[in-house]
Amino acid sequence: LTTNITAWGALRRVVHGRNFGRVVFYKIQFYTTILLTLFFSSIVLQVAGSYYTARDYDGQGFGDDVDLPAILRLACFAVPLAFQVYYAYQVNRSVADHLQALSRAQAANLDVANRIKTVNPQRAEELKDAVDHLAAVTSEVEHELESSPMKVVFMEARPAVVSLLISSIGAVVVLRIRGFEDWVQSSSA
Repeated sequence: LTTNITAWGALRRVVHGRNFGRVVFYKIQFYTTILLTLFFSSIVLQVAGSYYTARDYDGQGFGDDVDLPAILRLACFAVPLAFQVYYAYQVNRSVADHLQALSRAQAANLDVANRIKTVNPQRAEELKDAVDHLAAVTSEVEHELESSPMKVVFMEARPAVVSLLISSIGAVVVLRIRGFEDWVQSSSA
């Protein structure tokens, strides 16, 4: 029984969260960070270019050649990023399920050990050893979550981070759509 618990703890250590494919995890984080930097840099450059173009030529707002591709680019970037943060958050949240299952197993083994200690003392000792192993695995799982949670753009995947990223992208999308609507209204008038 204790070898099964030790084996499960070792297997979880290898395949769960950031431990599985650590190099691939960091590559994805690095590429996502580069993409996010390019994304916001292109927005700044596009807005600056549109401002100077409008100022130098006709004083009009943004044109459809500027806003429509910008809106599509924002949407194409925001959706995969939202899914990436959501799935990373789900991996972090799954640790709570693991901890709950480990705690239930500890309680069940301790209960059975206390019930059978007079009938089968050897089995009761095995179950108490299993409780000790489960406690060690539980402690390891808790510390691993605290020390190396899943991250997106090198920020811990939490609802607040999702809100921050999606809100900033959403704000830019809304501003671009409003600029596009103003251009449509001014060109139809």
